Amino acid sequence: MATLKKGSKGAPVKLLQDALNKQNAKPKLKVDGLFGSGTMAATIAFQKQKKLKPDGQVGENTGFALGLGKRPKSLEWPHGAMDAQYYKIIEARKFNSNVVKDAIEFLKAAQDDIENVRKALTVKETTLANTEKNLEKLFSEHKRNYNEMERMRIACEKLANPVEIAVLHKKAGGRLKALHTASDAWYDSMDMIGKVKVEIKAYSEGLKKIKRG
Repeated sequence: MATLKKGSKGAPVKLLQDALNKQNAKPKLKVDGLFGSGTMAATIAFQKQKKLKPDGQVGENTGFALGLGKRPKSLEWPHGAMDAQYYKIIEARKFNSNVVKDAIEFLKAAQDDIENVRKALTVKETTLANTEKNLEKLFSEHKRNYNEMERMRIACEKLANPVEIAVLHKKAGGRLKALHTASDAWYDSMDMIGKVKVEIKAYSEGLKKIKRG
C-alpha cells in the first residue's frame, strides 16, 4: 500500500480512520478522508501500542498491523518448508535401524564361535547399542524442534504485529540451526555405524575361513 501521512486525502485515509477507530482511537476520529493532526496523533498512539516506529505515517508495517494491507515480504516466513528435511531424517532413521539389526546378527553369530573374537565384537556391540540410544534421543529432539518450528510458523500467519512476528522469526532461526545440527550429527553417526558394520562383516568372513580350515 502507498504510505499515508499528514496531508494525504481520499478513500484510503477513510479506511485508515475507520481502522484506527476500531482500535479505540481517542478521541474518536471523524471519517472524512483528511489526514490531519488528529489522525496523525491516533496513528502514533497505535504505533506506540504495537511497539512500531512512532513516526505518524502509515506504511506497509503499520498498515498491515491495522489490517489495511497484505503481509509485507519482510514479515513472510523466512525459513522455508521443513517437511522435506523432516521426512528425510525419518527415512534415515528407518534405514539406520536396519543397519543396527543386521550388525547385531553378525555379533550373535560370532559370539558362538571363538572367545577372542567374541570379546572384540562385544566392544562393537556396545558401540552400536549406545549409538542407537543416542540416535533415538537425537530423533526425539529433532521432532520436538520441528514441531515447535511449525507452531511458530502457524502463529506467525495469525499475527499482525510486525514486532511480534520478527521475534518469532528470530526464535525459529534458532530452531532451524538446531535442526541442521541434528541432521549433521545423525549422518555422522550413520557413517560411524556403517564402518562398524564393515568391521563386523570382516570378522564374520574370517570366522568362515577358520571353520573351513
